[in-house]
Amino acid sequence: MLRDFRWASALKASLTPEEKGYIEQKPTENLEAYDFYLRALDYYDQSNFRIAAQMFEKAVALDPSFALAYAALSWTNTYVYWVHVDHTPERLGKAKTAVDQALALEPDLPEAHFALGRYYYHGYLDYDRALEQFTIALKGMPNHAHTRAYIGYVQRRQGKFEQALANQLKPYDLDPRSARLANDLANTYRLLRRYPEAERYYNRAIALRPDSFGSYSNKVWLYVRWEGNIRKARRVLDEAIPNLENAADPQLFRERARLNMFDRNYPAALEQLAYAPSELNLAQSLLYAQIYKLTGQGDLARAYYDSARVLVEAGLKEDPVNPGYYSDLGIACAGLGRKEEALRAGQKGVALLPISQDALRGYTREVDLAIIYTMVSENEAAIDKLAYLLSIPGDLSVPLLKLDPTWDPLREHPRFKALVEKYGG
Repeated sequence: MLRDFRWASALKASLTPEEKGYIEQKPTENLEAYDFYLRALDYYDQSNFRIAAQMFEKAVALDPSFALAYAALSWTNTYVYWVHVDHTPERLGKAKTAVDQALALEPDLPEAHFALGRYYYHGYLDYDRALEQFTIALKGMPNHAHTRAYIGYVQRRQGKFEQALANQLKPYDLDPRSARLANDLANTYRLLRRYPEAERYYNRAIALRPDSFGSYSNKVWLYVRWEGNIRKARRVLDEAIPNLENAADPQLFRERARLNMFDRNYPAALEQLAYAPSELNLAQSLLYAQIYKLTGQGDLARAYYDSARVLVEAGLKEDPVNPGYYSDLGIACAGLGRKEEALRAGQKGVALLPISQDALRGYTREVDLAIIYTMVSENEAAIDKLAYLLSIPGDLSVPLLKLDPTWDPLREHPRFKALVEKYGG
């Protein structure tokens, strides 16, 4: 029995004798446990993290000495926590318990150190301890593509984008058939505003996983940020639909609605939202509210902003230190005319997760604060934010600013025009 080496992914690498011996070790003598482990990896690759965790749990239940499965169970629970599928201390505690068990069984197991690094990174944004564990893991498996990639991901969060890029290119060379690595590499190019390179790797990710919507969505907004080209963005969505298992995904309708809003076709935007086959959620409430506000339907806009406020306040009861919830609360309060509440909430979102702590999500919090400033007519403060955000890697671009009606109140301001001219080249 060969150890499953998809996580090491050395398709183009010359394995060392140590690595060859390592991957040929039997991680378990229990064939049923190993089968659950392999099935769990498949579910993880499909982003079905809850089921993946359940499968890993079955693997370790069948073989309590299966250290590799404990490591995988740990990083899966960590990721469930990270993406807010279950952002609770209990879920993070499960991740720590599993990795502790893996290390107790095999203290030198590279995957266990990889899992512990992810625990520090995704659980606490403790970048130094995460990098320390990833470095230990690489000593045992230097051609492990995903460990090398995670070093790049940590550096990206630290704002070290060029270093991150270098550390993401190597894993892609090791595993050029990984759609996840291709997509993540494209994301880094996009944040650096190196859009042609981003397009190349999104195309590669789509070719590898044509049934995964994430890369299509990223490519849609690449064309908006790069060229302000809504027609090309729509073509990407049209390309996606025949390949998707769930062509009724509410996100697909929201994407179409936002493109129509950027195209100032508000009736078509509302029509797309009405097609979305799901209960009203926070993202849809805020989008409905913005479109109704743009069409001058103030009563409907306020109703949806208030629905968003109710939803986000319920979310804060479950997750009271979620920075994104505070940003959304600020936008909802701004739409309701509650200026001081809006500013407090938006500023708290930034304070909870500043760019210095997370250069990706912290950037989004700053964008949201700029939106709030614009909505409450604090135009100088909004332009100050935009000037800063355009000067560093991130998702704001001049073509995006030109299209997005969010920024209409700033368009005639001399400083806004100067920003467009400065960064428009």
